[in-house]
Amino acid sequence: MDMLRIAGPMPRRGEARLFFNLEPTYSVVAVCGLGSDCLGYDPVEKMDLSKEAIRLASATGCQELQKLKTSRIYVEDFGHAESAAEGAHLGLWVNQEMRAVERRQFIPQLQLYYEPSLPC
Repeated sequence: MDMLRIAGPMPRRGEARLFFNLEPTYSVVAVCGLGSDCLGYDPVEKMDLSKEAIRLASATGCQELQKLKTSRIYVEDFGHAESAAEGAHLGLWVNQEMRAVERRQFIPQLQLYYEPSLPC
């Protein structure tokens, strides 16, 4: 957390900041902004804005890591694993079915980050 404060202001909703070599296990860590704590529910769109912020954050982080040609991305659940998975997969999805094999964009593997010592 100290490195994040030293690096500048906290990322806003939809922004990501990359940190390199913070620990030996992961060479790059993307820190994504979720915005306000209490985003609520939009009755017009019939959408939970907190879940939408999680989707946006995981998509943004995965896209930033994809630019670095990362082979595997571990996605945190952000308190709602389904929304994080949706955002990560949709953020990396590209329709390349009809492209030539040599022109296809690299898509990394996604995996849920799981720490057994953390409480559910």
